[in-house]
Amino acid sequence: MSIEQYDNYKVNKVSSDERFNLIIKLNQSGTKKARVLMMNPSYANTVLSDPTTNLVINKLKSEEPEYKEVEILNVSPKITPQPFELLMLDNEEEQYNIHYLCKKMTDKNYDLFFATGNIIQNSPNDVQDQMRNMYQAVLKKLEPIQEQYNIYTYGLTEIYGKHISRDTGNLSSSKTPVSIDHDDNKYKDKYYLTK
Repeated sequence: MSIEQYDNYKVNKVSSDERFNLIIKLNQSGTKKARVLMMNPSYANTVLSDPTTNLVINKLKSEEPEYKEVEILNVSPKITPQPFELLMLDNEEEQYNIHYLCKKMTDKNYDLFFATGNIIQNSPNDVQDQMRNMYQAVLKKLEPIQEQYNIYTYGLTEIYGKHISRDTGNLSSSKTPVSIDHDDNKYKDKYYLTK
């Protein structure tokens, strides 16, 4: 299935096992759109929200009135409220997800927020390399063209954008501009976020 076909479905026709995106209209007068990359989807959909999605909505509505829409993307599309229960994607799913994320995260009409938390520390051992590969693919695609984007976090956890609820319980920190850097020797991951 192509990305364009999938986007027409939004969230309404997603299986109960996977969710690639969640688009939320914020009903405020702003003109900008935000894309938030998180680790994996919980149970939120177009009818029912979850605590982390609520924190994203509340943060953007209360402190970022310039945003009229937020789209939540995930490094893994597998739905589970517990990241340690994440399952591996098969090779075709992984390649599709990498292509999907890279296309979505390089759309110049959106400000980008990284809020994954430490995807390696919080995922099962057998899924860690796959999570790293998908996250690295996004950073690698963005790194040479990052000057064309507004890229933010609400704090850094090592080299990752701080997860909105797992690391702090709330979003007390303010929006922080970040850049993408790379170093073959500094971290196990070649590409990383930095202030």
